[in-house]
Amino acid sequence: MARAAFESCFLGKVKAGKSEMFFEKMALDLRGAHKLKEERQS
Repeated sequence: MARAAFESCFLGKVKAGKSEMFFEKMALDLRGAHKLKEERQS
């Protein structure tokens, strides 16, 4: 149950394009998932 809640929150943040924490970015890189849009650097 906790895993489903975590995944829902995590995927919601990724779809919204909110900046992720280091461990979330690392998890995406390990899975081979990449963002569709490039991040803007200010």
